[in-house]
Amino acid sequence: LPISKNMHLTLFTDDGSGRIDCILMSPLATAYTDKQIVTGPESVRFMRDDIEVTGEQWTYFHKEKRVLIKNNAHVTFRDELKDLIK
Repeated sequence: LPISKNMHLTLFTDDGSGRIDCILMSPLATAYTDKQIVTGPESVRFMRDDIEVTGEQWTYFHKEKRVLIKNNAHVTFRDELKDLIK
């Protein structure tokens, strides 16, 4: 299995524009390329234009474009959340 120290993974949009879709950074990660999953026991920082997520003990599912964080999850929205609390 490919294990990466100081992983910095940049994923681009599928539209051919060359724009960055998201960035994942972690001090330690394992990539399961056949399943399109990257996971790590330590911290992760997941960034997109509209959101930033940090936490520990994480898994990124590329097919679903979803991050699962088991510990110390912190989410920062960079967009307006209308009517979130009424």
